[in-house]
Amino acid sequence: MTNYSQIIYLDGDLGKEVREIQKNLSDLTNSYACLNIREPHFTIGDGIALDDKEIDKYSEQLKNILKDIKPFVIEIKDYSCMEKLRGKSLLWFSPYVVYIGIVINKELQMLSELIKGASIKYPLWYIQSWPYTPHITIAFKDLTKEGFDRAKKFLDQKTFAWTFVVDRIHIAKEDWNWKRIAYKTINLQ
Repeated sequence: MTNYSQIIYLDGDLGKEVREIQKNLSDLTNSYACLNIREPHFTIGDGIALDDKEIDKYSEQLKNILKDIKPFVIEIKDYSCMEKLRGKSLLWFSPYVVYIGIVINKELQMLSELIKGASIKYPLWYIQSWPYTPHITIAFKDLTKEGFDRAKKFLDQKTFAWTFVVDRIHIAKEDWNWKRIAYKTINLQ
């Protein structure tokens, strides 16, 4: 079985901007997990565990389920923090998280619910928290209480605003360190 993540990569200028923010926070907090683990993204569904032979079948099923979903715009807005990381599958992580918020809209909610419905038929290695609260993580996993407090103070007077077109999702196959090694892309029509 291989672990696959269902995510939306933030490519282009937005991805570069988020990566720069992650680098700046890493220098401030000594938390490097975001730089060492995944490219800028946000999670759109549960992590599924499949045999590599099953990924084409799942990808086609998901493509069929999402066939009527058109590209749509989301608003990415402001920094936030949580002191208690949710998710049963992430118990070995630091409980502190710093992130950029995503304003949930009906299209994003519908997309996440459709993906959840498709995923439920498969073994899960990561369970998406519900209600769905999308966000872009900028510091987590190895973030200490002291680093968390420095990040909160640093970001307290800062704002972030961006719009982003959701026009595809990725079913990402990642190595043991969550680096992208391959993925299936499902384009929204």
